[in-house]
Amino acid sequence: RQMCIRDRAMRVSGNQITYSKADPSRFLRNLPDRDQQIPAKFIRWSFDDGEGMVASSENLGLSTQVHDAHLKCIFDSLPGPSWGEGVFGGCLKFDGKDDYLETDFIGIDSDKARTVAFWVKAPDSMERNGFAILGYGKWETGQAWQISLNPDEHEGPLGRIRVGAKNGVLIGNTDLRDGRWHHVAVVLYPGRDVNLATNVLIYLDGSLEQTSRKSFLTIDTSTKTDAFPVTMGRAADAVDKSSYREIRFFEGALDEVYIFDSAISKSQVQSLMKSNEI
Repeated sequence: RQMCIRDRAMRVSGNQITYSKADPSRFLRNLPDRDQQIPAKFIRWSFDDGEGMVASSENLGLSTQVHDAHLKCIFDSLPGPSWGEGVFGGCLKFDGKDDYLETDFIGIDSDKARTVAFWVKAPDSMERNGFAILGYGKWETGQAWQISLNPDEHEGPLGRIRVGAKNGVLIGNTDLRDGRWHHVAVVLYPGRDVNLATNVLIYLDGSLEQTSRKSFLTIDTSTKTDAFPVTMGRAADAVDKSSYREIRFFEGALDEVYIFDSAISKSQVQSLMKSNEI
């Protein structure tokens, strides 16, 4: 029988019990809603084109427009992302220096439910070129939505999946800098007072990822005219040559990027990982 002590947390692992100072940011206070039976709407970039400067998109009800991704680089004299072999068909590879993908899709706004899923591969030699796998929104507190491999040891362990909302982060526990493909799904599920710490789950290779850092920050993603659209491979604050910094670009490869307008379930995440469909 254990005594309850204020500001003390208990961790149970098998038959072992350990204690530490309580950190409220490490506790999930709400559970996701039950699965909805309404078919999920999504936009997808498969990267199966294999050549050229445009990555075609597939749009299943999420928008009335085509939102192809355009291969770009900060310095026009250098090549952009390069085509390669992915998990399902082709992929795109980023050098971590100045290349990225640009779309005109504004993303899912405010605190609405969403899922961003993709395959990612980062070299084991990568140090800090983790920003940004995918992002959009406005570069103001709580108004950005950006997924990266954490490049800042002041915010948490390096190389872990990092969900950022400007001045707030959610960081995973697994170092992905191993040169292998990993499937990632970041799910924001609906609720009251939607918060980065309590309403976002990370799935890694089909399993719920433990987190090493959580920020209590209200999510209010902006998609207004002064916000930036969905961009891959480049951080939100590295928009031109004047703000160029190598640390703001992603080094690695991406395949099968999906954005859903709903919080898909664990079984749907696993189906997406195994068969590339839900």
